[in-house]
Amino acid sequence: MTEQTNVETHPVSEYLAINSDLPINVEGTKNLEDILVEMADDTNLGDDFSKRDYFYLALVGLIIPFILMIWGWFL
Repeated sequence: MTEQTNVETHPVSEYLAINSDLPINVEGTKNLEDILVEMADDTNLGDDFSKRDYFYLALVGLIIPFILMIWGWFL
């Protein structure tokens, strides 16, 4: 185990110091912060699913694939 890569020979702090001069997109960072603030607001979450929505989810996710699987088995 005498052969090491460059990353293994440098401490983490030294590795971060080498790569800390990367350019940062300030406008993109601000847009991301705005999006995260809006997502954290409870008023933007929307309504819960209704019984009808759960029925359609079960139909499309469970019942129809089960029918197709049985149908494909007998073909």
